[in-house]
Amino acid sequence: MPPRRRRTGGAYRAYPSTPSATARSSPGPSRSRRSCASSTAHGPPDTRDDGQTRSGNGGAARSKLRGPFPSCPLPEGLSLFADRRLVVLAFVALVVLWGSSFSALKVGLEYAPPVLFAGARSILGGLLVTLVALVWGGSPKLRRDWPVFALLSALNVVLFLGLQTVAIMYLPSGSAAVLIYLQPILVGVLAWMFLGEGLTTRKVVGLLLGFSGIAAVSAGGLLGELPPGASLGVALGVGAALSWALGTVYFKKAQERVALLWAVAVPFLAGGVVLTALGALVESPSEITWNAPFVASLLYASLLGTGVAWLLWLGLVRAGEASRVSAYIFFVPLVAVLIGAVFLDETLSPSLVAGAALVVAGIYLANGPQPEQGAGKGA
Repeated sequence: MPPRRRRTGGAYRAYPSTPSATARSSPGPSRSRRSCASSTAHGPPDTRDDGQTRSGNGGAARSKLRGPFPSCPLPEGLSLFADRRLVVLAFVALVVLWGSSFSALKVGLEYAPPVLFAGARSILGGLLVTLVALVWGGSPKLRRDWPVFALLSALNVVLFLGLQTVAIMYLPSGSAAVLIYLQPILVGVLAWMFLGEGLTTRKVVGLLLGFSGIAAVSAGGLLGELPPGASLGVALGVGAALSWALGTVYFKKAQERVALLWAVAVPFLAGGVVLTALGALVESPSEITWNAPFVASLLYASLLGTGVAWLLWLGLVRAGEASRVSAYIFFVPLVAVLIGAVFLDETLSPSLVAGAALVVAGIYLANGPQPEQGAGKGA
């Protein structure tokens, strides 16, 4: 018998991204309504979880959850992909939008300072998601949940988007993408440390491969394959990945409290305001060159790479496709590397190719399909 969804304030309760847990407390699988797991994002907007839930009779039930973003049922109105062909098109569009956003940011940063650019991008993307949240998101309950929104804004927007944007100033867009997509690997380790989730051997190997990829990309700076300041860019890129991972793990802890769409919209808007204010203090709006390339890159990165990409992700979650997208999230840094090479003439150096291969392998091991095991045991 299909589970009933709870209503809160006249709207269906919704939580951030990945498939809901599958509990086996009796013959045949049943969905757990209490337990949902993650990332964002932005997504991007994470890793699979191997935690535990409790079945209705008090027995332990294993929960297998994948994805860079936490998830639970979304509002009925967001079920956009009934046709399988639309699911495939949405998946391809999502990967292309996330991957190409790095090149768009690189172009935009030629005409604007990074913090102001990040603030404008966040606000515009947040406005688009807010429009959808006003229709389907229910009540944001800001007075009750403002501490959750504040911490999500700090980790997933102010620190993540801020550090990501500055890192792209010092690195080729493809190299920055490879470093930042260490995040899906870090989530599994941080969830083990702070949430008590299982840490499999595959996840540990994935983490080691991911850090080896960072070492390979960093070696490019020592070999003269990266521009001046690349070492700072590498540090900022890793910092962005860590902040995004911490934000994802925190959301996994707090996701029962806040509605999914508002957990995306409010941090983008609030974080964007903070970034813009910070940019006004340390940068000058007069540094922005208002020409066609800048406007196009800003609109692409904010409306398409942020707003539309997040809505596509949420639609795929609603269609039950979050685990598939999460398992193949490694396509994003590959697309970013290829687009940077083709459209921005970025060099496919040996260190970048090696680093990308190691990070991609690490993401797949940590985030891809994993064999059945007892909770907490290595694969």
